[in-house]
Amino acid sequence: MSILDYFPYDNFRDLQKSILLQLQKEWDKYDVFVIVAPTSSGKTALCTTIANWAGSSRITTPNNMLVKQYSKEFPNIPAIMGADNYRGGYIPPLTKKQWNSSDVQICNNHYHALYTRQNPWRNAPKVFIADEAHNLLKFQQDFNALRFWKHKQNFPYGQEDSLTLRNWVTRVKKKNAFQKALKHTLTSDNPEFIIEDDYNLWRGGGYDATGKKLQRCKPDEEGDLLPQMKLTPIDVSRMRNILWPNKTEKIVLLSATIGKKDVEALGLGRKRVRYMECKHPIQADRRPIISDFVTKVRHHNFEKATIEICDYINNSGLLDYHAGQKGLIHATYSQASIMKRHLKDPRFIFHNNENKKQKYEEFMNSNPDDGKVLVASGMYEGLDLPDDLGRWQVITKIPWPSLADPATKFKAGKDPEWYEWQTLKDVIQACGRICRNPSDFGVSYILDGTFEGIRESKLAPRWFKQALYDY
Repeated sequence: MSILDYFPYDNFRDLQKSILLQLQKEWDKYDVFVIVAPTSSGKTALCTTIANWAGSSRITTPNNMLVKQYSKEFPNIPAIMGADNYRGGYIPPLTKKQWNSSDVQICNNHYHALYTRQNPWRNAPKVFIADEAHNLLKFQQDFNALRFWKHKQNFPYGQEDSLTLRNWVTRVKKKNAFQKALKHTLTSDNPEFIIEDDYNLWRGGGYDATGKKLQRCKPDEEGDLLPQMKLTPIDVSRMRNILWPNKTEKIVLLSATIGKKDVEALGLGRKRVRYMECKHPIQADRRPIISDFVTKVRHHNFEKATIEICDYINNSGLLDYHAGQKGLIHATYSQASIMKRHLKDPRFIFHNNENKKQKYEEFMNSNPDDGKVLVASGMYEGLDLPDDLGRWQVITKIPWPSLADPATKFKAGKDPEWYEWQTLKDVIQACGRICRNPSDFGVSYILDGTFEGIRESKLAPRWFKQALYDY
């Protein structure tokens, strides 16, 4: 049967039909299919069509929110977010027998990895399909990260200066596994880990570094949130893989921001890989990305550059031009704290770590005619602003990975394209927060002039570059 016979809806979008037919034609020639599909391509329908046609397939997503979306749209496909869902919960209840006997399944990346690891020969599907597949690399890195607690290791915490950590670990005479890995990262010419400060739930009981007794928790209870250091591997291409064991015959990766550098980083570069790029369903002139460089935002001029951008937003007529339209300003938390002192129009909504959800809901529930503008931090992904929920947005700082980290600096020097692509991915994701369906429209402004260096990158998909305009 044709793969089109498995399409779940009455009508195709042209790009969906062409991609599906191309995949069916070349199915036996390749091991990995990378489908670069922009926002509003209908990736959900593509994933389920491929899964039902191929059989013995598992669709994974980066989070349970997307699992619930699949389950709501396709209730006949068993979907699970964890062991509790065998008894019900957010999705229809099912038994382990129902889950194991189904030819097609849906779950999040974490549950797929844990479930497959129990028995890779029985539980691994023949076809692995990943929606929002650009998240797989971060998942693999996080899964293989080394984590250590401050109250156990007593290392300096919250120190941006690597010299402080290096002095501390050098003074330790008998080093454990954590201290050896940390020292290698800080002193080696070829560091393997990114050093990150973190907080996590502690369930083990005992005492912290100050002598405070820590409450021992049951597995289903939350413990104390305690400081932790995470050593995240920058290269997982040859590490233990928990997503596609040997039984998996085909891998299908779908995302608006996945490319050759990601495939190599995931350790798939040695397989037969087919890259397939969808056309964008929205014409470029209805989703323009305008380069209007106000200044170059760098570490040494960060506050001055941010104030210049605030002056531009206040005085350029941007707010008047988008009167009665809801908008978004992408800014780091540090930028947002500066902007709050300089952007006084009542249309702006600011948030911090504590009230992020509350302020997000305030913005979402506001009347479009009020033209509220959310100054959003850490929202390059996951924000869905179709139609009147978001008609314009501003990127105030290009999200270059920090070169202060030794491993990132080493990797960037060794592979400049890797560094370029990490940055481009976030920019492309940010530009995709608006214009979410084929009839949508909206405009994105990039004000940070450091974007000029990667604006015409060969790594960017064609549909992204087609939308780039000069002011």
